Amino acid sequence: MGNDSEQKSNLVEDYIPFEAIQESLGISDQFLFKKYLQEIFVDLSTKVNNSKNKYISRITFYDYVKLPIFISEKLYNSFSIYENQIGLTENEFVNGFFNLYSGTFQDTAKIVFNILDFDKDGIIHKEDVKIILSYLPLNDESESIEKNNDSLKKIFRSQMKSLEEIDELLNITFDKFENEMNFEQYIDIIQNEKSDVYLQIILFLYQKKPFNHKNIESLKLKYKEKDDEEYKQKMRYYNRKRSIGGRVKIKSPNQMSLLSPTITFLKRKFSLIELNNNEELNNQKRMSSKITSINNIKDLFNKDINLKKSNLTNKSSGISTQSESDIQIQESAEIKNLKNNLEPNNKNISFVRYNNEVEIKKEVKQNNNDIKEIIDNSKQRYSSPTKYLQEKTTLDNLALMNKKRIFETNLVPINEEKNDDGDKKEEDNDIIEEEKNIKYENWVYKLTEKKNLKKFYLVLLNKDLYYYKDKEKQKFLGLHNLSGCYLQEKEELKTIILDNKNFYIFEINFHNKSKIRKYYTPDINIWINFLKAIKEAIGYINFNDHYELKEVIGKGKFGVVNLGIHKKTQKQVAIKIINKDSIKTSADKELVKIEIDILKLCHHQNIVRLLDHLENLDYIFIIMEYIEGGTLGQYLKKNNFNFTERQAANMIYQIALGVKYLHSYGIVHRDLKPDNIMITQPNDLGVLKIMDFGLSKILSTQEKMVDGFGTLSYVAPEVLLRSPYNKEVDIWSLGVILYYILCGHLPFKGNKEMVIAEKIVNDELEFNDEEWDIRSQKVKDLISNCMKKDPGERITIDEFLNHPWFKKNKKQKFSI
Repeated sequence: MGNDSEQKSNLVEDYIPFEAIQESLGISDQFLFKKYLQEIFVDLSTKVNNSKNKYISRITFYDYVKLPIFISEKLYNSFSIYENQIGLTENEFVNGFFNLYSGTFQDTAKIVFNILDFDKDGIIHKEDVKIILSYLPLNDESESIEKNNDSLKKIFRSQMKSLEEIDELLNITFDKFENEMNFEQYIDIIQNEKSDVYLQIILFLYQKKPFNHKNIESLKLKYKEKDDEEYKQKMRYYNRKRSIGGRVKIKSPNQMSLLSPTITFLKRKFSLIELNNNEELNNQKRMSSKITSINNIKDLFNKDINLKKSNLTNKSSGISTQSESDIQIQESAEIKNLKNNLEPNNKNISFVRYNNEVEIKKEVKQNNNDIKEIIDNSKQRYSSPTKYLQEKTTLDNLALMNKKRIFETNLVPINEEKNDDGDKKEEDNDIIEEEKNIKYENWVYKLTEKKNLKKFYLVLLNKDLYYYKDKEKQKFLGLHNLSGCYLQEKEELKTIILDNKNFYIFEINFHNKSKIRKYYTPDINIWINFLKAIKEAIGYINFNDHYELKEVIGKGKFGVVNLGIHKKTQKQVAIKIINKDSIKTSADKELVKIEIDILKLCHHQNIVRLLDHLENLDYIFIIMEYIEGGTLGQYLKKNNFNFTERQAANMIYQIALGVKYLHSYGIVHRDLKPDNIMITQPNDLGVLKIMDFGLSKILSTQEKMVDGFGTLSYVAPEVLLRSPYNKEVDIWSLGVILYYILCGHLPFKGNKEMVIAEKIVNDELEFNDEEWDIRSQKVKDLISNCMKKDPGERITIDEFLNHPWFKKNKKQKFSI
């Protein structure tokens, strides 16, 4: 009987209650949460073609969720019922977020499944799942302009290691399903075999939620008092549905996972959601279940601590020499220490409470070193492939600058905390940053259409502005969300005379100039405090404190590239300035967002590195490392294409290494050519770096495109024919570049673009020119295999890098 009991206990420990994970979000009122989502929809949505229907566009959705563009796109698609529609309807937006953050296990599992089901055919594929997981963060170091090549190599190796782990995880997950599974098989895997894929994605989305519980609770008075009985009935319905649907246990995650969401989220939050502070520990069965859950999370910390049941009688191997009371104190101290890491505003988070609470307080300090060891050990994990898509160096939220004075302004935003001296604060990246509560409230005025002043009480809470008729907040008027908004201080005209009084003005441009709201106050302190709080909610830096703008050094489709100086290090940088007025379509806006996200992701010696990303109402600033050697095209012409095969091999091999890195993350460049490749110095020692991701796209192996993007002489025939294509187009371009390096002209020539296009599609590749008489057969074979008309017959990037031609010619010094 004892063995049966022990087996049952171990079985319980292998599972995590879904209800407990979701409770950590702090959404206690589901009815109110739905009302909050409806208010957000009303604020963010716009009418289309003067119709009565309202939608939230893709770009507005992306601004709101602030996730990597690839994951934002998949989440948007998972909410969208109909393909190719102009935006999300209210039902799609509200129900999508409600099911994600407050739905049952089946609801959330379905959303994650839909994110992974790229073509919406009811089947998910292993390679698609790999692409999504590769964009999730791991524990990582902060990136900065001062990073050297050794640091970049370390980040690169960490990324490669994380991809290896994802491969191993997916091999196990998809083992018996031949690399694909349907929804029922996916649910069975999560609940009974391996939950890592589901947990990593759902917890990442929970970490990055665009609100917190205090935003929701701010609507309580409006909806509770409107109809108290209706409110109570709906509350009972939502809570009953959630309670029944949430009573699910899922298989515990892989305790050795390098991926961050499970480790950090469960580590900080799941272990702190145990019992309410006001609840007595009378239910021993419930307590036993909660303690068991804590044990699973401690396993994730690589700490050999297993705490059994409420009497803690079963000692683990890691602490077998301690007494039962010592074990109990150690557990309590750890939880207490984690509790102290929370911000004081999160008072409604539930903690485990023990009867020996006084004794615990006395012993906490003795065990702090143990907790520090746990945290320090967890920091030794690998770097994130997407830290720079999510964390504080991401410069996402932006401020308004006067178009005529864009370089004199001091209001460029940045989502980054700094010390007084301007340096980044050191933070424990292994601990999730808890919800901040940026808050300020006071009376302000607005001007009516009749130019009358209307007074109301304005409350800023995080990124939501709430309007009330009274200071007691009894009469709610509406809210505005600050995502995608820009702040304009009237520095040149700080006051305006209204009703014979001086009023200070601050102005917010909402959602890409679609709405502009001006606020007035006669009190300069209110003006200062609101500006300070809004800046903190959106995020700012002083552009001129960090960069000095120099001359134009290049031009692109949407703007120019200027030379710049990073003032702290005096290093030269390249600042790509994109004029938003030149981005006419939503597709172009998405391409710009993709370019920025790709640059944030990439940490490879053969890819140009992003240093900063700044934005204001009129311009986007992409700040990259400056490469003084010029473009590969310039280098080739300067040397009259006089290169040996060994020199050509070293050049093309570096480019191919960058392409392999991109393809491992599902990135198709689509415009590889010598003018989009930089060289650090114009000689054999120069390192080649791929740049300009303005036409790039992130795709799974199953996805195809038909867009006619690229540069004619380097573009593959399937692009010209508008046939569905994928990353094979980059292989074609590699072949063209190598051909060009070795002979000095392009493989398909003509005096008109139509003639060149017809030759690319119809003519066979030839090596008839005399320049090819001195070239080896192996290099001709490599080029030919790159430039097969049928993309299915082209060599892969791995086959390219392992081609026999490189064995004789390639030097290893450029590989990482």
